[in-house]
Amino acid sequence: MNKVFGIILYIIGAMFSLTLVGQFFKFVTAITAVSRLFSDDTNAYDAGGIVGAILYWLVHITIIYLCFKYGKKRYKKESRHEKKIKK
Repeated sequence: MNKVFGIILYIIGAMFSLTLVGQFFKFVTAITAVSRLFSDDTNAYDAGGIVGAILYWLVHITIIYLCFKYGKKRYKKESRHEKKIKK
């Protein structure tokens, strides 16, 4: 069961990674918009949009990292049933 859960996490991580690649232009735009955040001509609506986009991408990248990290851990982990069979 652990291997199946690990594979599912790998698939979810791969889907999120492909989304990042597909929206790479929006990702770069959100990163470069940080400099606009500190300018005088930015109103509260624009600042909220910039901060929201940055938070979205931080959560998105965190999900990718966690899916691959725990997917690898689950995929390599042996279940109790497999240990009994080897003995």
